[in-house]
Amino acid sequence: DVAPAATVVVPFLVPFAFLETGYLFYYTIFARRYSERLERRINALMGNDVLIAHRLEAAYFYPPDAPKIAALSAGHPLGMVTVSTMGYTIGAGLLWGAGFLGILERTGSGALPYAVAIGAMAWTAAIAGYLVWTFLARHDEARLVCELDRWEESKRLS
Repeated sequence: DVAPAATVVVPFLVPFAFLETGYLFYYTIFARRYSERLERRINALMGNDVLIAHRLEAAYFYPPDAPKIAALSAGHPLGMVTVSTMGYTIGAGLLWGAGFLGILERTGSGALPYAVAIGAMAWTAAIAGYLVWTFLARHDEARLVCELDRWEESKRLS
């Protein structure tokens, strides 16, 4: 009863937060993949493993080639990053549900049009669907790995 109208924005805000978090993790994948190749190249030039952060990250967080949806990794399903992400997802889902119930209360009383509830569901489904598709399909990551492979090959030939 403190701010009942605030619940209306929650089902729109939670998916937006997931999109932002997905973007940040998406960039982390880019940085990890690129730094891994740099470390391997430097190690090859030095003749031994002087840089091993990429191996430590793979062991500590998740294997980079394992299927993942953001930080939910099939390669390390009981790891801290995966379990924390699952906890955040469940918590956000509960928050989203409470907000959606607030929307339904208001639409049922005539204070809001049903289009708000439909919009919240469509917004959520669109963002969730896009994030799942993007992370599982890995189109951008595949293009990145292809460019890194091409870079490594050009260094071998020169």
